[in-house]
Amino acid sequence: MAKVLVIGARRRRQGTGEFLARAFALAGAEVGAIVGTSAETAGQAQAQLRERHGIRCAAYTSVLEALERETPDIVAICSPHEVHYEQLQAVRQAGAHCLCEKPLWWGEADDRRAATEQLVDGFIARGRFLALVTQWPYTLPAFYRIFPGLRGQPVADFRMTLSPIRSGLDMILDAAPHPLSMLRQLVGYGTVASPRARFFGADQRHLELDFEYRHGAGTTSVHFTTSVCSEPPRPASYAINGARIEREIALPEYRIEFVGDRRRVGTEDPLQLLVADFLKKVDTQCVVDRQALIDDVAGLEILFNCAVDAFTGGGARVTPARHQ
Repeated sequence: MAKVLVIGARRRRQGTGEFLARAFALAGAEVGAIVGTSAETAGQAQAQLRERHGIRCAAYTSVLEALERETPDIVAICSPHEVHYEQLQAVRQAGAHCLCEKPLWWGEADDRRAATEQLVDGFIARGRFLALVTQWPYTLPAFYRIFPGLRGQPVADFRMTLSPIRSGLDMILDAAPHPLSMLRQLVGYGTVASPRARFFGADQRHLELDFEYRHGAGTTSVHFTTSVCSEPPRPASYAINGARIEREIALPEYRIEFVGDRRRVGTEDPLQLLVADFLKKVDTQCVVDRQALIDDVAGLEILFNCAVDAFTGGGARVTPARHQ
């Protein structure tokens, strides 16, 4: 049984830490410990996991201490992206596999691509698996149950709408990795080109982002929209070549269905499917998808810079913390 450490198990931003801990437990792994930013928040997360999901685990406030004392097989990084870089380095040094919340990392660097390559290659050199929490590709079987005639067809147009909980430029970092992961699943590796962004609304809570995704089979036109929604269930949908499905979530049981073409299809929680697939890849010593991880950061950088120009009216770029 794989032993899992979850960094950031309290629902402060996106809330995936709690749900990932539950998913790992349901998949048969042992969630042995969590890390919080303080003794208070770590204790709150520990109590929530025990009361809501029957998970009994140790609680820490230091990532390094947790790694040393717990020696986990797998670490799930669900902390704010500002600290991902340092935490990924610590996980790599500890020799654990890692499932990391998106984006993989974000910060100013002299060469962001080179920094990403160094991170990824560090896991590969240790023989450890590294992947992102991008669960939307696991919904494609439901899409093709509704639109079976589109399976295997060229994808000329892709549209996606998501509802992150943060506004402004944070919407790019929180949400844009999802359409990139969908495009890679649909048409393979590619690059982002010709981006155009527009924020609207007095509080910058809405964003329209258009770009081209250029890949081996040609070019896919992409239209991505986000509108802030602070409370679940948050609206989400996507369309392939004009065929659209919308996600519906029934709470509190969290039953997921997709609706399109006057049909309704139920599906297992895609986050649960992602975790099960991750555990399978770890167990079978699957090779890290190096190009996907590097391309994601490169594509995100292009989209983020475009959004900055739209956000500031073409003024100075917004730069995050520096990493060497």
